[in-house]
Amino acid sequence: MEDLTHTNTFLCVNDEPCRLYRPGHHIHAIHWSAAHRSPEFLQDAIVRAVEGGRVDVEYLDGRSETYWNHHDLAAALSPGDPVSIHSRFHLLIVGMRSFNVADEPL
Repeated sequence: MEDLTHTNTFLCVNDEPCRLYRPGHHIHAIHWSAAHRSPEFLQDAIVRAVEGGRVDVEYLDGRSETYWNHHDLAAALSPGDPVSIHSRFHLLIVGMRSFNVADEPL
């Protein structure tokens, strides 16, 4: 198994390099592939606010949700950006980038 200490620059829980693949952390290749093979679970949304690792989105049906990722999402997202949320595999997709998101920090 690869030693992520040398390849991972993202600090996470307790300021340690993140080694997690849970929602809100890294995307495993199998997870990403499964999500992209099941587009029926994608829902379009608009970014309403983003601060650090938290992003508020509003779905086209009017529902709102807040998601979290250990990245600073403000570097990749802006209010008004269109995104897609994969409800089954908890991915936030914007353009060619995907983020593994959680309903709250884990």
